[in-house]
Parts: sequence; structure tokens; C-alpha cells
Amino acid sequence: MNQKAKIILHLVLSFCVLLFALGVSVSEVNAQRASLYLAPSTGTYTVGNTFLVQVKVNSGGVAINAADATLVFDPDKLEVVKISKSDSIFSLWVQEPTFSNSLGTITFAGGKPTPGYIGASGTIITITFRGKTADGVTVNFANGSVLADDGKGTNILASTGSGSYKLIAREVTPIEEEKKEEKPSEEEVTEEKEAATTPLPVLTEEKPTTTQPSGFLPKSLLWLTTLIEVVQKRFACRDIVFVLLILIILLLVIICYLCYRQFVRQKKIASEIRLLNLKIKAVFRA
Repeated sequence: MNQKAKIILHLVLSFCVLLFALGVSVSEVNAQRASLYLAPSTGTYTVGNTFLVQVKVNSGGVAINAADATLVFDPDKLEVVKISKSDSIFSLWVQEPTFSNSLGTITFAGGKPTPGYIGASGTIITITFRGKTADGVTVNFANGSVLADDGKGTNILASTGSGSYKLIAREVTPIEEEKKEEKPSEEEVTEEKEAATTPLPVLTEEKPTTTQPSGFLPKSLLWLTTLIEVVQKRFACRDIVFVLLILIILLLVIICYLCYRQFVRQKKIASEIRLLNLKIKAVFRA
């Protein structure tokens, strides 16, 4: 083989090696095009209310079988209420989705058996956030990986997105304003208080207890008439019937008590008489 043929052969081999290298690098570039992102990535929410943010994956046209990531947020402005994986594309979890409101972190690592997942908006987890202070807050990926279903576990993650949310203070609702407008004025309140505290003298003046002489009832029941007069002055007329019922019940209790004492006294006297008869009989027998 002459010198010219060797040169041509060398050039051909060099060209083949160059094409192979370019093909490998191009395939690697095309393979590394998966991404992790948040949906929605922006929004305005009221402090104290909850809102949902989904962590999604775009496989970039390549079958994937696993993904993991750690997200970070400001715990002074935002807190996680719960994390759901009910709509996740993954069915296996190397690390269950967890969060820390003190550190401001969210971590997960899940996977799916072959043939894996191919798509542009696969939901991995759904996060329920609650705003704490009126301010802007961001949620970012601190790290992550997306593994291709190629038998090698090639990380094809090319980019990660972030979320930017605006938290606003709670506004006073129109219902609360209407309640304030419906409050009565001070003059109306004063008139209502005067009407409520003004006694109705018609019925109390016609009560016979105020006009009858003290000798009308036995002396033992004079305290009852006095008590009725005090009650009439203390309570409104609409409460007199109820108070009278209470007094009648109290009177019945007193009468029952007196009858019981009388019965006990008579029983005691009968017992003493029986004992005296026995003593008399004993004396006559002696």
C-alpha cells in the first residue's frame, strides 16, 4: 500500500470516529431534556386560605421510571397543610412525600415499573399550601433527578421550574359591614332600656294584698303577703304568675311540714299514754 492510500484510509477512519463521537454527544443532549416544574407557577391568594400546587414532570419524549426532588420555601410566609399522591403517575415510593414547616422543605422519591411514563405533564404530588403573611413568596427546587427507563438509570433532568405566589391580606366582607350598619343607635338602645325597666303598675296596684288590713289573714301568714308585695315590686308583671306558683308550692311544703310535725307529736303523746297505762297496770297488779 502506497503512501497516498494510507493517507486516504487515515482520513476515512478519522471521519468515522468524528461522526460516532458527534452522534453520541447529540443523543446525550437529546436525552437530557426532562424537566420538573410547578403548576400553577404563579397566583394570588388570600392569607389564611389554602391553595393547591402540583409538582409535575415533563419526560421530554423519553420513558422515565423514577424521579426525586427537594423543594424549599420560606416557612415564615408559607406553610404546608398536607401532601397528596392520589393522582400521581408513580405507584412506588422509595421515600414517601414528607414536609417540614420549621425548615421549609418538601422531599419525595417515587417510581413506576417498566414501561415507565412518557408525557409532558405527569403529576407527581399535590401540595396544599396556606399563606401566613401578606407578601410575595417563592417555591424552588433545591435538587432533583429524573431517571430514564433505559436499564441504566440515566439522569435526564435538564431543568427545574419554580413557583412565585402573591399573598394578600384578608378583606372585610360586605356582610360584616351590613351587620355594623344594622346596629341600633344609642338613642334607640336608651329608649329600649327605659321601656324594659319601666314597671307596669296596673296589676300590682289592684292586688288585694296592698289594700287589705293586716288582720285579714292569720298572723302566721302575714309574712306571705309581705313577700308577695316585694316580689311584685322586684319583677315585671309578666313574671307574677310564675312567682305566685312558686309561692303556692312553698306554702304547700310548709303545710305538709306542719302536718308532719303534728302527726309526730300525736304519735309521741299516744306512746307516752300507752306507757303510762302499762305503769298503772303494773302498780295495781303489785
